[in-house]
Amino acid sequence: MFNSSRPLIIGHRGSPGLFPEHTHASYSNAYVENVDFVELDLQITKDGHLVISHDAFLKATTNILDYADLYADKMCNFDLNPEYDLVCDNDYLIRNFTLVEIKTLRRNQRFAIRNQDLNGLFPMVTLEETIDLMLKL
Repeated sequence: MFNSSRPLIIGHRGSPGLFPEHTHASYSNAYVENVDFVELDLQITKDGHLVISHDAFLKATTNILDYADLYADKMCNFDLNPEYDLVCDNDYLIRNFTLVEIKTLRRNQRFAIRNQDLNGLFPMVTLEETIDLMLKL
């Protein structure tokens, strides 16, 4: 039961101000900081696995550019939904990658004002892995 005398605290993508978003480090820190809920976003891979990521694209939050030559055939340039300004402009869609390919990538901080020393330390995670983590916390 939640204490109704205080507002609920939601860890938006975990604790992305301190750790790259949607990583187990970010979720674990949110737990340590006593959040009531952690907000997750889901994307689906080419082979049907659910991975945790706010964006459908990879450039802003992963090291995909380190693999630009390997995944050159997966780069996209098209309008997904112009009404909502969803345009794939020289980026990579998660849905075009298998889980094995996604697991080669590492998370980066989205914004330059956040600690860049943590870039590349954390893998992308699946929903199943995240549920397992939450059950252990």
